[in-house]
Amino acid sequence: MIRRIIEIDEDKCNGCGACAAACHEGAIGMVDGKA
Repeated sequence: MIRRIIEIDEDKCNGCGACAAACHEGAIGMVDGKA
């Protein structure tokens, strides 16, 4: 499997946590309501 580096666009983040829940590696976390 090819690993990819993602970037979170902070201007578009609404703090819903969907990205953190979808991350299979557990690499995305919420801090102060933002990813």
